[in-house]
Amino acid sequence: MNEENKGQYISQIGVDVSLISFMAVISVFFSSTLIPKFDSYNLFIKVPLSFLIISTFGFIFSALILSNTIQELIHNNFEKAKKHILYGYIISEYIGIYLFILSIPLLVNIITTDFYLRIVTLLSALLGITFYQFMTKTLIEISVIFGNRIIFGHGWDG
Repeated sequence: MNEENKGQYISQIGVDVSLISFMAVISVFFSSTLIPKFDSYNLFIKVPLSFLIISTFGFIFSALILSNTIQELIHNNFEKAKKHILYGYIISEYIGIYLFILSIPLLVNIITTDFYLRIVTLLSALLGITFYQFMTKTLIEISVIFGNRIIFGHGWDG
């Protein structure tokens, strides 16, 4: 990370914040449809709904952290920016994406009695997360391969 590629970092972070914010909106949509009857649900619905709520906060806080990173880049605080990028992506992936993916099939399974919809949702989530794990460089894979040294895409190294 240096002065020469600062613009690329700012552009990529802007795109990532937009995507993470969009995921937060989707998570809020699902949560807002289920929260009004939260008291009437049993524990089997409250747990996945809690995953969804936590996921929403994960998306919101990671978007905030990443958007604040742009200020660090503008002021040439590259070491602090690297730390913010790392925290933002870890929160987004571990707390945001994984809890979101886990919660959707659980909620669909509990809310609907349609067997076809349950199977399609479960298979979509499992195949999607499997594809994500094996076809891209996830933070989990990278941290295991490189011994907790995060290597960012697009030529970014931590």
